[in-house]
Amino acid sequence: MVNDENAKYDVFISYSRKDYVDENNNIKTNSAIDRIIKILDEYKIKYWIDLERDTNEDKYMRKITNAIISSRIILFISSKFSNDEEKSYWPIKEISFAAENKKTIIPIKIDNSEYNKNIVLVFSGIESIEYYKNTERSLDKLVKLIRKDEVQNLKITIDNKDRMIKNLKKHNKKILICLIVFAIIIILLIPNNIKQCRIDNSKQKEFVISDEELKEISEELECNADNLPNSNVKLNKYKQALNLYKSEKLQNKIYKLEKELRNE
Repeated sequence: MVNDENAKYDVFISYSRKDYVDENNNIKTNSAIDRIIKILDEYKIKYWIDLERDTNEDKYMRKITNAIISSRIILFISSKFSNDEEKSYWPIKEISFAAENKKTIIPIKIDNSEYNKNIVLVFSGIESIEYYKNTERSLDKLVKLIRKDEVQNLKITIDNKDRMIKNLKKHNKKILICLIVFAIIIILLIPNNIKQCRIDNSKQKEFVISDEELKEISEELECNADNLPNSNVKLNKYKQALNLYKSEKLQNKIYKLEKELRNE
């Protein structure tokens, strides 16, 4: 019956052995706990109950702790024995631990004893099942409460999964929108980049002279440094050469040429 992914059992039964077995360790037939166990079996409700106390206290504590953590519901069989720490040490510890771990706790009273002072606040505002007043009605109510809790857990699980799917779809939609916007920006920028490249290339062509001409200019500059022609055409070529060949000597000669041309 267990639907909770983290639970192995529907119910952990917290009780006093004095309410279930006699002095010879024989089960008290038709006792409250005996009838509760039978009704759980009838409705195939998976439960955990400790039938044999372990003499090793540390080992027993680990066993109880794991069983409580692995159960959806903690069923506290409230009686004069289970509320008496001196006669029944473990039930109080079990309920305290279950409360700390925020487990659902259902108290079922098999007599009219008050809760132990150490756990009375745990049951504040929780309606108990008063088994000692009406046995059949109490057993029926217990089964309904256990099943109601399971339905609620199942609903929460389904709601959480639906919420996760919705969030995933929402995030995927946002990612898709971002990709579309990015693609549009790229499409809009590509033509401008191509156009800018073409403009830059055309500008570069305005200053391009052939390698042969550059070689001639360089040779002429080195061999005839003092006999530069006073020609605007030649001057422009030297300026073009300067754009490609950053030469301080060439810069000085161009400056000298410009000065001579201005003086003519």
